[in-house]
Order: sequence, then structure tokens, then C-alpha cells
Amino acid sequence: MTVTPSSQNIVATQALTVTVMVNGGSGNPTPTGSVTLTSGSYVSAPATLSNGGATINIAAEVLAPGTDALMVSYTPDSNSSVTYNSSTGSSR
Repeated sequence: MTVTPSSQNIVATQALTVTVMVNGGSGNPTPTGSVTLTSGSYVSAPATLSNGGATINIAAEVLAPGTDALMVSYTPDSNSSVTYNSSTGSSR
């Protein structure tokens, strides 16, 4: 899983877009399901994967000042649960 924020440095008044890609590996089907991002007390709504990826938009002034760890959790849907387990990934 890759977690890519649109910027490494923002000010409190800026929103942040985070792109998440869930890779099933060579020869495996494209993962389906959803991802949820957490950082401190912030928890996003689940974002549904499309072609193995999802975009999560974090509003301005939601993240705590300083360095924030972005933790993403993947939950497979019924189509992918036979092949994939839940997993997590992060970005700082």
C-alpha cells in the first residue's frame, strides 16, 4: 500500500489531499474495498477503491500542528476478502 500526501508541508489553513494505492501484487486481481485515514483524533470517512486507489481530502485546520503521521487502513469488500486481508500503511 502506498500513501502519498499532495504536499509534505502545509500550514493550518490549507487542505490536504492524500492518494492511496492498494497493490495486490503480480498476478493477483485488483483489490476492491475501502480505505480509512486516521491522524491523531482525525478519522476520515471510508473511501471506496477505484482501480485499486482512492483519494481522501482532509479539510483545512483538521490536522494538529507539527508533524502528523497519516495511517491508512484497508478493508477488503466481499469480492476481495477471499484474496486479501485488511492491512495498514502510513506516511509522515
